[in-house]
Amino acid sequence: KYLSYSKTLLEYQNYVNDEINKYYDKIIKNNKINIKELNKLHPFLQKNILFKIMNNYYNNKPNIITNKHINSILKQINNNTPNITINLPKNIVAIKSYNTLSIEEKNNKDNNNYKILLKDNNIINNHIIERIKEINTDGNDICRLNSKDLNLPLYIRNKNNGDYIEVKGLNGKKKISDIFIEKKIPQHERSKYPIVVDNNNNILWIPNLKKSKFNKQKSEFYDIILRYCQKEEENEQ
Repeated sequence: KYLSYSKTLLEYQNYVNDEINKYYDKIIKNNKINIKELNKLHPFLQKNILFKIMNNYYNNKPNIITNKHINSILKQINNNTPNITINLPKNIVAIKSYNTLSIEEKNNKDNNNYKILLKDNNIINNHIIERIKEINTDGNDICRLNSKDLNLPLYIRNKNNGDYIEVKGLNGKKKISDIFIEKKIPQHERSKYPIVVDNNNNILWIPNLKKSKFNKQKSEFYDIILRYCQKEEENEQ
């Protein structure tokens, strides 16, 4: 009887592991959990997948992540609030941003502040801003400027309290914080999202989101072209 029970238990564990592995790659990509995909599964599988993700993050050290932590994460990801931070052991947080959940080290907001001189190639986290010679497209990922309108040099910095941009074609100002909300930028990314400014701290461009009154049309004169793209994150094995 004991051998039969042990065999059944092993078969049960193997079955659960097979089911977890079947859905794992659909649910987590670039270290971000797709909440919609997770919610399609039975609650039992949801819990076990979260246990696997969390244990991988903690290098499978025992007795760190408990059922209480998993239940807390499940409760918060099904909350209607779009941005939630869940505190976990060892200075780790689970951050819900709309339809994704990411696991990160807790950041001190004071350490997010930066201001760097704009070069030909700039990489800030997974954001890339390049100075290029020519391009035919004209979306929010492209910014054309006339250096005579600006006080050089140009800088890339993060958002400051009270920041606003004079939006091209709007004839008015708009708060950067409102633009981040409208564009559904995850809350934990807003404090470090790159913004291009001149030496007078005029906001020239919020890359990929909004252009300022300083932006030039292709038919106008310009001598600076900036292009934005996102760096693809590599999956950690």
